[in-house]
Amino acid sequence: SDLYGNERANYFKLLKAYRLNPEAALKACSWGAFQILGMNYSIAGDYGNVKEFVAEVCTSERIQLQILRQFIGQSLSLHQAVQDKDWDKIAFHYNGPKYAENHYQIKLKDAYEKL
Repeated sequence: SDLYGNERANYFKLLKAYRLNPEAALKACSWGAFQILGMNYSIAGDYGNVKEFVAEVCTSERIQLQILRQFIGQSLSLHQAVQDKDWDKIAFHYNGPKYAENHYQIKLKDAYEKL
């Protein structure tokens, strides 16, 4: 049910892309439990480059949560939407204008209510 294929196939896609251009490959992938796009590494924390970001994301879930907090804090609109629990606005600012195609607002709300 993964939109992008199975994990094994995706890993090999990453390896192929990394061989061509390591920085571009890491920026093109989403990382961690919260799927922060590598190209957003500078928004997600004090990282000098995408490799530092990826290395940090891979250390622990606690670090991933800290990165998410930093990422949300960098956008006043996203931060306000989170505080208001406005699922559509959160999904828009986090996933982009086509968020509804993948029902991200519904998935966020359902996950929140489940927890």
